[in-house]
Amino acid sequence: MKTLSLDACPSCGGAGSKSCGTTSHPLRRCTDCGLVYAAEYLDPDLVYVDGYMTGGCEFGPPDVLDPLFRRYLEFAAHARMAKIEKVLGRPGSILDIGCGTGDLLAVAAGRGWTVTGVELVAESVALATERGLDVRCVRLEESGLPERSFDLVSAFHVVEHMPNAAEFVALLSRWARPGGHVLFEVPNWNSLARRADGDRWNSWRPLEHLAHYTPKTLRRTIERGGAELVHVSTTGFLWEEQTMGEALADLGMQRALPIFKRLARRGQREGQEVLAPTATGWKVLRTLEAASGRAGLGAVVQAIARVRA
Repeated sequence: MKTLSLDACPSCGGAGSKSCGTTSHPLRRCTDCGLVYAAEYLDPDLVYVDGYMTGGCEFGPPDVLDPLFRRYLEFAAHARMAKIEKVLGRPGSILDIGCGTGDLLAVAAGRGWTVTGVELVAESVALATERGLDVRCVRLEESGLPERSFDLVSAFHVVEHMPNAAEFVALLSRWARPGGHVLFEVPNWNSLARRADGDRWNSWRPLEHLAHYTPKTLRRTIERGGAELVHVSTTGFLWEEQTMGEALADLGMQRALPIFKRLARRGQREGQEVLAPTATGWKVLRTLEAASGRAGLGAVVQAIARVRA
């Protein structure tokens, strides 16, 4: 498949870099800002096609139509909106970029937000529209949406796909009202899961993800884009339907499963027998999740920044 070269850092634009680590695909580390990024990536026109969100192509997340995964997406959307409301306060208007099938928007609407989305995969837009959501199959700058009009412009797991990330931050900021906010969530290169799993890391998509951010490099990227950071944290999304093995994998601790079996019980999920955490097991897992988040080692980095008037 056609690949494109990445000759400059997606964050600062610096041309200086050095080889970074031993992975199945070559990575570089910017000698100016420290961002880890891919030496080459796939032509986006070959990646973001129908089937990207539904398991019908080589790339993308698991099938969003799978009932179990849909329940997880709804849980994660509520967790994300709870964080947003904790930082920003009462509901307002949200524009979600790369919104997929609209899982976050549907939850936000149910919590009192006015919601709009932009998504490039036509199949995903059709599924979002079936849910009664205002989602447009067009690039943001061609959407016709009024600039300087949204309380929050969000991009979940989008900026890591961008060859010019600081420019992307500046672009999104144009659609936030003066004093409004932009939000970015990305996989955390510093996470325990990435360190433990290497090439098996669930966010390791070497020809899709151009850049691999840490809290520090995401903060610097947002500031280069002209926004004023007000919140940055790392977190995970452990949820009650996970098996003990899945929860430990998300924490980067799957090798500890033999120890944690004493905190698990036999159960059923989707007609299959699974090893599920007990109530005490969940208390331990959530304590570990919170501790890794505070240490900057959570699964994802979340950052919210204010757009200057």
